[in-house]
Amino acid sequence: GGEGFGSLVQVAVAIGERLIELGHGQLVVICGRNKEVKQELENHIWPHPLHRQLGLFRPIILGFVPNVDEYMTAADMLVTKAGPGSIAEAMIKGLPCLLTSFVPGQEEGNVTFVTDGGAGEFVPDTEPQSVAETVARWLSDPELLREMSHCAQKLARPQASLDIARRICEGFLDLGTGGAEAKADPAEPEAPAAAAALAAAAPSGIGRTDVAGSLMEMGYPESEARAAARRCSSVEAAVQWLAANPDIRE
Repeated sequence: GGEGFGSLVQVAVAIGERLIELGHGQLVVICGRNKEVKQELENHIWPHPLHRQLGLFRPIILGFVPNVDEYMTAADMLVTKAGPGSIAEAMIKGLPCLLTSFVPGQEEGNVTFVTDGGAGEFVPDTEPQSVAETVARWLSDPELLREMSHCAQKLARPQASLDIARRICEGFLDLGTGGAEAKADPAEPEAPAAAAALAAAAPSGIGRTDVAGSLMEMGYPESEARAAARRCSSVEAAVQWLAANPDIRE
């Protein structure tokens, strides 16, 4: 997360030392706004693998970064807490997730979402050595990584934000997408005939700033007219909204 999750130092050190033993792998640690953790990891002395003629292990230690998605694109796996934003982005990237902690209640379901979907596992950060062993096992099994990546992509909803925005616009701003996608929600109440007639009689091309005035000219109380104008960009949409919310008051 943006603040640096859980036992980040212990988990990062355990993973780094296991990668040294494994002989391959790169570690990027994003500490968010947790400056103390970043400093501690930067000062950590990584063991030298005496049995191999390699240089010192140097993970990339970062603070808060705006381009986490680019690091996800380059990564083979993500070790993180069960934050919804991180998981959603990882699924879109097809990135297997090793979850190590969660906020009780609100994030528990995120763990189940990932593990039941086959896109990762959960190992608590209170067991950093187990986390490191899981990372090593995944890196040593490319077929497993490919399978989890495929499962992650199946769970992904890359158009979710656009879908939500479209539904809001269709409901309150009367901006359909055209064709079959613009079908009305059958659960939405229909406007009464009188309201529909008033909407049909309203001048076309009217701006949002004139919606309230037009509604008051049509006989709506000022409080209701202004409440509808704040939510709707046209008189037609405002009339339908008022018809569906007869008890509205400013």
